[in-house]
Amino acid sequence: MSLEGFIKWASFLPLGLARALGSLLGILTWLSSGKYRRRFRENWLLARAHFKASPEHPVKNPSMVRAVAQAGCLAAELPAIWCNPQTVDRMTIEGWDLVQALLSKGQGLIVLTPHLGAFELGARASPSDTPLPCSIGPHPRPPWKASCSGFVPQTS
Repeated sequence: MSLEGFIKWASFLPLGLARALGSLLGILTWLSSGKYRRRFRENWLLARAHFKASPEHPVKNPSMVRAVAQAGCLAAELPAIWCNPQTVDRMTIEGWDLVQALLSKGQGLIVLTPHLGAFELGARASPSDTPLPCSIGPHPRPPWKASCSGFVPQTS
């Protein structure tokens, strides 16, 4: 099975199962890669220090292993975001009229999204007559094909 075929197959897994498998794969990746462990630990310590210092964001039981598992969950949710046609049907979109009004002025619109997943869902949820280019750098060796993502490549 090709990677594209695997991603499409994985997009139809029940979300709970995908998250459980993602947690396991995240931990296995962390255990098997010293470079990933070092980078993850550095980033986790930076994030933990930031949130410990912030009273409005208390951290309850911070665990690096839990964070590693959550990173795996995130990766496991991506196939459903990219390829499952039912994902858009389950979404609730509020304020699209505001986006349309701004786009109709012909001046463009910059949308900032909080994390991985948000911009993919926005592109998938937008009507097909409203191209939403994403300004992200191209992957040097893309493991998936554009047929899954629904993005309009940004060339300028």
